[in-house]
Amino acid sequence: MENKKAVEPKKISVEQRFDISSKYMYRLLVMLVWIRVTLWPYVEVVTHGFGFDSLTGFVYMLIFLMLMFFAMPYIITKIRAGDLLFILACFAVILLTIVAIPEHREYIRVENFSNILASVNRNNSIVLCMLVYVVGVSYSHDLCKRDIYRCSLVSVGVNFLYVAYSLLLGRDLTGYSMSAAYNILPCAMYLIYWAYREGKFRNWLPALVGVFLVLAYGTRGPILAIIIFFVLMMFLYKFKNVVLKAMGILGIVVVSFFFTFSGVTANFVLLLQNMFKKIGVSTRIFDFWAEGVLTSDRGREAIANKVWEAILKKPFTGYGYFGDRNVLNGGFAHNLFLEVWCEFGLALGTILLGLLFWVVIRALIRTRGTDAFGFLLLLACMVFTELMFSGSYAVEPNFFLMIGVSLSLIRTSIKERELELKNG
Repeated sequence: MENKKAVEPKKISVEQRFDISSKYMYRLLVMLVWIRVTLWPYVEVVTHGFGFDSLTGFVYMLIFLMLMFFAMPYIITKIRAGDLLFILACFAVILLTIVAIPEHREYIRVENFSNILASVNRNNSIVLCMLVYVVGVSYSHDLCKRDIYRCSLVSVGVNFLYVAYSLLLGRDLTGYSMSAAYNILPCAMYLIYWAYREGKFRNWLPALVGVFLVLAYGTRGPILAIIIFFVLMMFLYKFKNVVLKAMGILGIVVVSFFFTFSGVTANFVLLLQNMFKKIGVSTRIFDFWAEGVLTSDRGREAIANKVWEAILKKPFTGYGYFGDRNVLNGGFAHNLFLEVWCEFGLALGTILLGLLFWVVIRALIRTRGTDAFGFLLLLACMVFTELMFSGSYAVEPNFFLMIGVSLSLIRTSIKERELELKNG
């Protein structure tokens, strides 16, 4: 009987080891981006007791840049000359504005440069936005999807424990926190996406905890983002179980009909209002609903009217970068369309908005039927909802992450298509 030769382990070359390590560093970089406003603030809370909280922003940026440096061999294979031109163009617009429009300088300094090393909750500078864009344009969903799921799971769990602990201590959580709601929103939505993806009941439990947190923070925009995402996923996502999808769509239709044409809506809202009040968290959303003012906001309407009047005075040229800040004495438009039109005029602004939507929609079409579709749809629902009601694209890292991820997914799909054609 012949002795079988021992199978020698496959040797990994130095180049392969380098590639594996750089991809690992990139995965850590994505995780650091994802937990920036959900878990990292707890680091600041801990260090505050030791008097080091002022250094946490610096430490975050230092870790970010170190991970990016070690991940650069992987990033270089993804980034293109057009991406570098886009980044240079963004900085060029800022520099030209500083030189040509002196009245905008202070707004640019405060929002883009004074908080670069500050607390992560206050650091939404253009520098961070461009770094996040690089992360996005290098994105691979197959490489990072499980890492993001774990980060989302831990983030929702830690935030839920914090809320529960605060309630046990008797703290008043009946107010509302817009920043807290938008901070936890990406993780809550990712858990919903993962529950869709897996199609198992146990995955819906953490997703529902995430939705509870968003409701408990009492802000309407994040709830709207979740509803839009939930409905679009039900109609557009490729389910493994067709029967489950059909039942889900039927459920949405029945519930919508029930709430629209029956008189039970008010009683249901009152029930939720009492439940949340007993727990001790915000009932602001249910208060608005019960009062019939859920969809109205006089404050934002006044802002929109003022910005629109300013646009009509300079419809062709606009007011330049951060133009809405100048019009509103430091405030911003709370509306993506008005913000862009105010800055660049109606013609150029419409072209830029058209390019933005073209990139995102094209990426969604090309990724339809894949895991990446759900993640990109999540980013789109979250980002556009926030920018239409509460945020400013100019200092929103997730906006640039969405653009970067969209471009990355388009390029990946083109490569896969070319490879299919080449192989016949």
